[in-house]
Amino acid sequence: MLRKFLVILLALTVTLSVASKLEIFSWWTAGGEAEGLQELFNIYSKLYPGVEIINATVAGGAGAQAKAVLKTRMLGGDPPDTFQVHAGHELIDTWVKTGFMEPLTQLFISEGWTRVMPKGILDIVSYDEGTGRFP
Repeated sequence: MLRKFLVILLALTVTLSVASKLEIFSWWTAGGEAEGLQELFNIYSKLYPGVEIINATVAGGAGAQAKAVLKTRMLGGDPPDTFQVHAGHELIDTWVKTGFMEPLTQLFISEGWTRVMPKGILDIVSYDEGTGRFP
């Protein structure tokens, strides 16, 4: 279930940018994960043929190396266009509460994702700044 969720989250994130280049940062470097990531690239390239995809995967430590590189980049003001992250506290505590992320509520509503995604998934990727907690 977690792997499927990460694929969905990455796929949603990838759809957010239509610039001339799109950097995708993850730790999917081997086996089925790399194959899945490549398939996302293939789908995106068909939809947006003029966009160059930059595969910024970082291998090692089941994501530990990538998370360290991501933190350095974020703190240094050089964030990737998209990045892999686990939903829940890793996303919320590390990147949302600290101000590195912008709300995507209106995008989720306009694209209809709030109607088709399971409530449990929406809950763990959501944070209410007013109350300071998950919905």
